[in-house]
Amino acid sequence: MLDDFGNYLWTLAGYAKWLLTGGPFLIDTLVKKYRPDWAVKLDKLLPPKQRRRFEIALLGLAIFFAGFLVWRDEHIARIHQGNGHLISRRLDETQKQNLKNEFSGKSNEFPMVVICVVSGAEPERYAYDFVKVFEGMKYKVIFRTNSIPLEESDKGLMIGVIDNENQSEASQKFTRLLFNAGFRLRQIKFDARGEPLPDYDLFIGLPEDNK
Repeated sequence: MLDDFGNYLWTLAGYAKWLLTGGPFLIDTLVKKYRPDWAVKLDKLLPPKQRRRFEIALLGLAIFFAGFLVWRDEHIARIHQGNGHLISRRLDETQKQNLKNEFSGKSNEFPMVVICVVSGAEPERYAYDFVKVFEGMKYKVIFRTNSIPLEESDKGLMIGVIDNENQSEASQKFTRLLFNAGFRLRQIKFDARGEPLPDYDLFIGLPEDNK
């Protein structure tokens, strides 16, 4: 129960951070940097005491809306396929142990483990299960939320590769070890956008239609 509550808070914080950093506080920072004259006028209109109250109100509103987004994600998962049952993928103890059996003691063979996940409470919780297992084995993990699949059909558990014809040895071994651990995967295109990342990632999408 505490683990589920922790994952809920993780997802809630992710949405709240996005709402705050991409909203009024970002605008306030940009105004101060690029139009200080506007900032002076704003200070006159909103004295510090009133501004603090306004910021607290915005914070409360952002947390409320973030909570709604988490609820929406759960609601979408619940009605997935119209079966009325909550789809909640989690790593069970057997799967965690299988990962440890295959990957333990091999962190030096991989530059890092990149785990990308689409936005949503259910997929992010599932992805975070993988993060905790790999971090527990002393792997360097890059965890990216709010990722966007390139194709509408990119669902379930996937391996993203930059170039299928020229995969690195690490990419091939990473895929093979996941298969050996019992995970059913399919390969998709991974776009690193020129960032210093390995040529592969573990991509977690929405539940597959047949789940």
